[in-house]
Amino acid sequence: MRELLTSITSKEWRWLCGLAVAVMLITIAPIAYGYLKTPPGQVFSAQHFVSADDWFVYYMLINQADHGNFFLSDLYADMPHRPVLRPLWGSVGLLATTFKLPAPAAFHLARLLLIPVFFFVAYLFIALVFSDRRQRQLAAFFLAFSSGLGTFFLHRLVLNPRNYSQGHFQWPMDLWVPDFNTFLSLYTSPHFIAATILLLLIFLFLLLYLRTPVWRYPLAAGGAALLLFLVHPFQVVKVFVLLAAFCLLLAWQRQWQPLRASLRFFATVLAISFPSVAYYLWLLNVDDLTLLRSLQNLNPSTPLPLTLVALGGLLIGALYAVWELRQAKRLAQPVYLFLCAWAFGQLLLLYLPVAYPRRLALGMHIPFVLLTIHAWFSIRQRYAAVVRRYLPQIVMVALLVFLPSTLFAISADIMVFRLESEQSYLPQTTMDAFAWLRRSAPKNSLIFSDLKTGLVLPAYAQRVSYLGHAVETPHYRARQDEPLLFFAGRWTVEQEQRFLQQRHITHVFFGPRERLLGSYNPDGKPYLEQVYRNAEVTLYRVL
Repeated sequence: MRELLTSITSKEWRWLCGLAVAVMLITIAPIAYGYLKTPPGQVFSAQHFVSADDWFVYYMLINQADHGNFFLSDLYADMPHRPVLRPLWGSVGLLATTFKLPAPAAFHLARLLLIPVFFFVAYLFIALVFSDRRQRQLAAFFLAFSSGLGTFFLHRLVLNPRNYSQGHFQWPMDLWVPDFNTFLSLYTSPHFIAATILLLLIFLFLLLYLRTPVWRYPLAAGGAALLLFLVHPFQVVKVFVLLAAFCLLLAWQRQWQPLRASLRFFATVLAISFPSVAYYLWLLNVDDLTLLRSLQNLNPSTPLPLTLVALGGLLIGALYAVWELRQAKRLAQPVYLFLCAWAFGQLLLLYLPVAYPRRLALGMHIPFVLLTIHAWFSIRQRYAAVVRRYLPQIVMVALLVFLPSTLFAISADIMVFRLESEQSYLPQTTMDAFAWLRRSAPKNSLIFSDLKTGLVLPAYAQRVSYLGHAVETPHYRARQDEPLLFFAGRWTVEQEQRFLQQRHITHVFFGPRERLLGSYNPDGKPYLEQVYRNAEVTLYRVL
């Protein structure tokens, strides 16, 4: 490790600091824009275009953890369950407490603080692959900003505005899946960044161990895996499948010494990280909600052609790199063999027959970038005269191929904030009602509302909503039409009362969204008692 660190010049470190600061500024700019244009009477939620329903889950966890609690409950679930150890969100909650920040501000502060850490670890990995400064810097730049060709298929967003239709997702993943490329991960959430850092550390320690077989590397990798599987449990399968695939490639190449070292590394990482794996296996066995969430957490990948579109030029660059390395008889070198196992092994994992293959995309962008950079410098060396002659045109094509989806991520959020779409802004009256619930409603309250209100309510009211999130809410599909049926106003008083009592609902939230669902009028209902009222929202206790 010391040799690796000393191979990086102070000039490179200064350049990398500039890149990290640039990414921090670029990724906070749309959020600052949205905050500054908050309309009167509204509260900015910082909800993004990407993973729109998940922001309030994050805020719910942060607000629970703001007093040092690392075992967090699911306030979208009205069934008994065990609080889950969540070290990342517990840490963000402590950040909120320390600096007296609201959850969205703590969320983005944590995200910004993790960006320089990511670039430090990523540059160490890059320096292990490339010795040339120009290759390293271009790789870091591509890692920060490159994306696929999804923007050339924007018409699919217009034709399929809900994304899912005809049995599969219709949008290229570089436009909407935060795990799919590095910029989206850096832009979206601190838990994606933390997970990518830990994943990189595991693989960095593997390659260092193959160079210098000292035990501190597999031990450190095991510690990183232990934490990774608590922060992002989806990564368990991926880490061990990719390590196993690398071992198989070493065996195929008859590289027995690296194979033995890799098997020792695999066993050590498995042994040290096993408590995290065992913890989640135990939860699946003893906690009905954990099991139910795992069954509801359906994250299929897009059809393969759309996934290849989302990889775009990086796929072409990686394939060229594999061909060139094979021609040069360098493909068998452990570092390149591992990059190939990582890139193409992870691509295959996106179609693993499990409920959540799309969540296995995290970090896949990294090996595709490194192979593409190798391809570019190989082409530049082989066709030096042509490259010099057409360099401006090559740069323009590269910008057109690798940059548009990154620009789309930023412009999509600016559009969301400019149009005040979805729940990027919340009425102050709704927030006041949430504040009353947080102060005055018993902690075991169960609130019935419209779906969209129920999505936001746990984050700010810190009380359980009956219906709110497709994964976190138990039996979501069976419940999702119930607010529409209830607030339509077509049931008898007896049916309404029986509905609320059978579901153990303690409060009814009646605001602008609930009024839009039909003619239901809560005033005068014999089973309701008004407990709070403002200009737009009325809260009722179920008698």
